[in-house]
Amino acid sequence: MANPLHADLTGFPPLYVNAGGAEALLDDAVRLADRARAAVVDVTLSVVEGMQHVFPFLAGTAPEADDELAALAAWYHR
Repeated sequence: MANPLHADLTGFPPLYVNAGGAEALLDDAVRLADRARAAVVDVTLSVVEGMQHVFPFLAGTAPEADDELAALAAWYHR
């Protein structure tokens, strides 16, 4: 019942969707971004190759995580 892939995304604010390129939920992230675009939501999809689910938690130990958090911060500030 709480799956955003089945939600009405009309009127959503800008959305940043992040996924690792080697994670099980990558297809769901892509589908969510596609559904958001279809609902005319400003959406950014970031897929970081070779990373797994919740890789941003590796901040400070993985440069990919640091880079992704910097990209998210830049997106937020614009």
